[in-house]
Amino acid sequence: YYLFRAGDQLEYRKKIRPLRVKMLDESIKTILIDDSHNVKEIIKTICERIGINNPDEFSLTVENMTVDEPSKTATLRKDKAGGLQERDRKKMETLRKKLHTDDDILWLNHDKSLREQGIPDDQMLL
Repeated sequence: YYLFRAGDQLEYRKKIRPLRVKMLDESIKTILIDDSHNVKEIIKTICERIGINNPDEFSLTVENMTVDEPSKTATLRKDKAGGLQERDRKKMETLRKKLHTDDDILWLNHDKSLREQGIPDDQMLL
């Protein structure tokens, strides 16, 4: 029934495993999940366990291990013609590169399982 050939490697894993999730308030919860489910089902399980009613508004991402530098603020001045001065354009470009928004976050694909996306068992998710 299975398409195994000589030399193939078969790996046995537990279906139910603990998943560490870091919440918005910086607390860490360990929740038992079904490792065969896709991310959408895992989010539903997490939301049920912690009492969130609307799981469609949430997603998961891998915790970023780098420490961000303190952000700097700057003032941009307009020239008399109403546009930005050249030095302010350069400043704006550097600020855009440093800006961290939701577009910069690599969210997990809801249609694939954690294993299909290469997330190890000991990885903490946000």
